[in-house]
Amino acid sequence: MRLIHSYSALSLFEQCGLSYYRQRIVKDVPKPTSEYITHGYNVHKAIENKLKRGIAVPKELGMYAGVINSVETAVAATNRTLEVEKNIGLDKNFEPVDYWGATVWLRAKVDILIRGGPTATIIDWKTGKHKTDFTQLKIAAISVLKTYVEMQQVVLSFVWLRDKIVDKRIHKREELGNLIREVSPRLEAIEYAQDTNVWTPKPSYLCNYCPCKPTCSYALK
Repeated sequence: MRLIHSYSALSLFEQCGLSYYRQRIVKDVPKPTSEYITHGYNVHKAIENKLKRGIAVPKELGMYAGVINSVETAVAATNRTLEVEKNIGLDKNFEPVDYWGATVWLRAKVDILIRGGPTATIIDWKTGKHKTDFTQLKIAAISVLKTYVEMQQVVLSFVWLRDKIVDKRIHKREELGNLIREVSPRLEAIEYAQDTNVWTPKPSYLCNYCPCKPTCSYALK
């Protein structure tokens, strides 16, 4: 089976190798769902509809309208290019390929990509509790710097909508090699697990939210 990596897949593997195996390889458990997952999906869809199609934000999500409008206003004022839910694919050498193509090895989905001049801005909307882990945006930064060779730096932002917090970092093009060297071993660990067929379980409090729990002998009860 050819593995296609992403931040969500990497996060699941590092959370629990066995859960990754069951959810991504044999697929013998349903995809996890909850009211929080549904809410996050609805918020992302509402933002996409507003920025891409001009569809008004639903009343029940009106508390997010201000931050959405601020993105529109900022982009319009600088005449930069705005892309919403941008899909970027890279092959095993971290070179750009079609997101759905036969050689794609790593996929990045960027909530907001703003391009103009030598700088790209990446925004990722978060609807859950504030938690700082820039792995997702580092993968996005690698993807953007590899795809748009004219970009000399990327500004990365997590926007925590519920807590009204913004986490920001900047990575310059000369850091690209270091970013790849940081991410590569973590992705290759998944490949090694597949090659050896060893999917290590990691019981933790997260078992309570895992769809494997009812049939997993390692799950914390």
